[in-house]
Amino acid sequence: MHPDHAPAWTPPAGTEEQPRQVRRILRLFRPYRGRLAVVGLLVGAASLVSVATPFLLKAILDVAIPEGRTGLLSLLALGMILSAVLTSVFGVLADADLDDRRPARHARPAHRRLRPAPAHVARLLHPHPHR
Repeated sequence: MHPDHAPAWTPPAGTEEQPRQVRRILRLFRPYRGRLAVVGLLVGAASLVSVATPFLLKAILDVAIPEGRTGLLSLLALGMILSAVLTSVFGVLADADLDDRRPARHARPAHRRLRPAPAHVARLLHPHPHR
């Protein structure tokens, strides 16, 4: 490289379309932004609660057990159980919020999407269909 010459850099072809494409994709999520915010908050809360578990375990191993403090041991163990339960609850709530039970307008019933098995496969699956 020559230090007195600035490199001639040009953006790759097609990158001028990227901001427009990103905006177009983000517009698809616009109707779901409230649900996405709730899911984000639930995932964040689950992450924060799960971070407490190693600290609780450290306190159990370094303080409660060596010093024989059974009351503290019980509280810390209860905290670990509560942390696991809350992490699971937040995860289930986030999954439930994402799970939309209403079928899409373009979705067809599952039995209409299935094709019958070819004859050789059907014979393997049901070798004696009339017995």
